[in-house]
Amino acid sequence: MSKSIKLINPKGEVKEFTNVEFFGFKNQVVETNSFISWANANNVCGTYMHNNERRLNTSVVDKFLEMKGYKWETE
Repeated sequence: MSKSIKLINPKGEVKEFTNVEFFGFKNQVVETNSFISWANANNVCGTYMHNNERRLNTSVVDKFLEMKGYKWETE
């Protein structure tokens, strides 16, 4: 059974994700103009290449979401 993750946006709205869906959400976040601008300004990258595969830098994405006011809880 997949864990449930509750994402709370800055407005207080809640959306539930499975682990896979939350990972997909983070992949969408790194493609946004807001993230790209923030990443460039902070000299960090949201993805990197490892063995010719694109990898998500989850700690950077998590930091971005926290700075934007997002919170999440796992169940």
